[in-house]
Amino acid sequence: MLVRLRLWGGQVTTFVDDVVKTFETYSVDVLGVSETGTHSPDNKLTRRAIKRRLGEKGLNCIWGEPQPYKKNLGVMLIYRKGVNVTPLNVEGSSSGRVLAAELVTWDKGLRREVKTMIMVLYGETGMTTKGNPPERVNEFNLSVGRIVEDALVEYSGRVMCMGDYNSLADVNMDGMGLVGGVVVANSLVSTMLGLG
Repeated sequence: MLVRLRLWGGQVTTFVDDVVKTFETYSVDVLGVSETGTHSPDNKLTRRAIKRRLGEKGLNCIWGEPQPYKKNLGVMLIYRKGVNVTPLNVEGSSSGRVLAAELVTWDKGLRREVKTMIMVLYGETGMTTKGNPPERVNEFNLSVGRIVEDALVEYSGRVMCMGDYNSLADVNMDGMGLVGGVVVANSLVSTMLGLG
């Protein structure tokens, strides 16, 4: 499940309460948060406070924190304690827009452990529904496509992508890389659909 919760300085308690409510409402084990941020130049205090509060509620988290610091904490994956999640270092991790992790679960039908790659994405700002997005957007989309393509092989098709693809440019268009209901060739959605 993906949720878009914005975190701004001084609202750690509200943020954590919203996360806990989401876990309880939807009975999920993992939750992707596409956008977090703080007005404080020192986000280490905010990050520590969030980790501590989540820990008190039985939750862990990992960030795709941007390097260098850019007034946000990047995308985030929150998961229940006891769930086997390991962060993965993938292309784009330092942007704060891409977070990948390996989830290990027990498959009752197969009677064995299975591994799934989980990604939380926040699309490159400036994405449009035009056929030729800005070059940085195209590079981001292709980079994510390469990560997913490799993961589909390595994880035998078990890849879960959550995120805000940040592709809506105009209220008259469908967003998510769609123009008139048709997927635009260079959009992040088209990249992901082409791999699925």
